[in-house]
Amino acid sequence: MHRLTKLVLIAGLGVLTCGSNASAIDIVFDYSLDSNTFFDTQQKRDTLDAAAAVFEVFTDSLDAIIPGTVYNAGTQFEFSDTWDASFTHPGTGAGHVITDLTIPADTLLVYVGGRNLSGNTLGVGGPGGFNASGITAFVDTVSGRGQAGATAAVPTDFSPWGGAISFDTPNSWNYDNTTAPGPTESDFFSVAVHELGHLMGFGTANSFDALVSGTTFLGAAATSEFGSNPTLDADQSHWQVGTSSFVPNGGSQETAMDPDITDGEIKQFTLLDFAALTDVGWEVPPMSAGGITGDLNADGFVGIVDLNIVLGSWNQNVAPGDPLLGDPSGDGFVGIEDLNLILGNWNAGVQPPIDTALIPEPGTQTMLALGGLGLLRRGRITR
Repeated sequence: MHRLTKLVLIAGLGVLTCGSNASAIDIVFDYSLDSNTFFDTQQKRDTLDAAAAVFEVFTDSLDAIIPGTVYNAGTQFEFSDTWDASFTHPGTGAGHVITDLTIPADTLLVYVGGRNLSGNTLGVGGPGGFNASGITAFVDTVSGRGQAGATAAVPTDFSPWGGAISFDTPNSWNYDNTTAPGPTESDFFSVAVHELGHLMGFGTANSFDALVSGTTFLGAAATSEFGSNPTLDADQSHWQVGTSSFVPNGGSQETAMDPDITDGEIKQFTLLDFAALTDVGWEVPPMSAGGITGDLNADGFVGIVDLNIVLGSWNQNVAPGDPLLGDPSGDGFVGIEDLNLILGNWNAGVQPPIDTALIPEPGTQTMLALGGLGLLRRGRITR
């Protein structure tokens, strides 16, 4: 996708055009295993898509998984690229295996459904496991999706094929992500974001575990955002209960990735939650309490529109910190500091859509499916 936009000449800075947008991941939901028909309305699916959009600003490039190539056909050395995706069936809770899925580039495939979960558990989810064999390059693609750090001896990245999430069917849910839940309702959007956070590696990725010492998280981005090493819950898969952080649209709240949520409460993914996924290895756009730094019009992308806002108020005194007046630096004057904030984060986020002869050696690798991680109403589960 390309966009060329003319920039009006302002303050002698000339005409600028914008080329292709930054790549972004795509989270695709598969409802084929929703055996209890939990997702029986479009509203539920739309709210799940809204939760996925929280993570679809990540700009990682993930290689496609394409099985089926046969090598050395007709010889005693014949073998093929093949793999099994293993995960917990969202409708039954049993282990489930699908052979030779094709996963497009930059895509995570997530099987979703609902079932009666035990106790106060509202949702369980996580990345899927795999068993792959074939040419070494294929095996590496299944395990790392082209991200070298994901297959390092000490992993610094995480690039799964996808995974599975299940939601509690008997629970009283608020499925409308545009309204607050009632006092006896659980917010579906908040729980979906939490479980997707686990699927993206929070508390589940090897690169996350490599940064855990006891209940202390050592990730550099999270430590910088929090001001010190943040503390994990005893299960080492959530933040400590009550941990707070800022949210991208301003204000502060309890983090999305602590282990519980209260009926009637809404939780957004916070800056500390995003920072942890940066430490896991995801390419997360720069964010602040105002959103993505430099995204003045709040469309999720830093580009021509934001630059025009700055240039439109160039050399003017404005209300301090007003993004729509071009003062992201907050000093009350639109000048070079504001321009540098735009240019320093150029193309961050996701651009809005536009209308209109040697015998290869086989390799084998296996990864066990990771256990589901739940979000509780007020309680606790173990990993």
